[in-house]
Amino acid sequence: MSIKPKVFLGLSLVNESLAEGSFLFANMAVAIAPVGAYVAAMAGVQSVFVMLLFFFFPQGKRTKATPIQWIAVIFVAIGVCLIELK
Repeated sequence: MSIKPKVFLGLSLVNESLAEGSFLFANMAVAIAPVGAYVAAMAGVQSVFVMLLFFFFPQGKRTKATPIQWIAVIFVAIGVCLIELK
């Protein structure tokens, strides 16, 4: 019976620590929300880079870029430019 209060105390401490940590991360996420647009923009730049690699170094018929993929890349590039101009 004497070990149960110690287990309860330990579990309570872990629970409160996790709750405080999640509160901290939630506040940080709200604070850096404008930076999230730049993360999306960098993902767009990454897709453009990959498409250029496929254009210059196709690995076969399956990895060859289609016209619809190029249109998508152009839209992503326009979106990145709009985000940067904002």
